[in-house]
Amino acid sequence: AVEAAKQELENLYQFALQHISPKEAEIFRIHADLLEDPDIAECRTSAILTQGFCAEYAIRYTGDQFGQLFCSLESPQMQERAADIRDITERMLTILCGGETATDAPNRPYVLYAEDLVPSETVTLDPSLVLAIVTEKGSPASHSAILARSMGIPAVVGSQRLPVSEGGLLAVDGEKGTLLVSPDKATQ
Repeated sequence: AVEAAKQELENLYQFALQHISPKEAEIFRIHADLLEDPDIAECRTSAILTQGFCAEYAIRYTGDQFGQLFCSLESPQMQERAADIRDITERMLTILCGGETATDAPNRPYVLYAEDLVPSETVTLDPSLVLAIVTEKGSPASHSAILARSMGIPAVVGSQRLPVSEGGLLAVDGEKGTLLVSPDKATQ
């Protein structure tokens, strides 16, 4: 799973090099490094050998442990690394379970409203269709927010949950970090 994930991340890195800047593409090299981080690898191995976990559970367990660790740190930048851990954890689980990443994106322009996005989801968005991104989690320092900015997609991250319905009208101001649901005609 680690080797297959490294290959997928290399593919994402190459894709990002073609569609955004080399600096932002480095995010996927960081993810590849996390796959082989000695502490993370030791935790996975220990979970299998000493705790008797199957590989899938060991990966989930390790991802949860390190995700919580990053969330508990004081630095907002380090807290955002929890999303990177979640991204590589989900990637490895998808590989082990033989699944594929779902892409149910509309084929017309839309605002993507989600609880959260991981970098690999963000980089594969089509900027000609995604008018803006709104997430309930994250911060401007998250890798997903950095990628969205690099791709020219306005983003509001860490938004409070709002009553948004599919097909509803939203006004998103990525610079101010504001979101209006059903804006009046004057705002439009």
